[in-house]
Amino acid sequence: MGLSVGVLLAGALTLSMVPAILRLMGRGTHWIPHWLDRILPHVDFEGDKLMEQVAKADAGATDGSEQGSGPAQLR
Repeated sequence: MGLSVGVLLAGALTLSMVPAILRLMGRGTHWIPHWLDRILPHVDFEGDKLMEQVAKADAGATDGSEQGSGPAQLR
């Protein structure tokens, strides 16, 4: 019983304190040093860069310069 109460209190504090701390910190929550930003990989979870490449490949294929019958090559 004690453990379940502890878990419930910890969860309630976490759910109430984390948003409050993030709100107080403002833009500082998403700040990252430039040297670390250069080291970390840039991950595109939603695929925006891939969609840009596909759009460029499709635009290049529709201007009359078809190169074979295969799919457009992405770089």
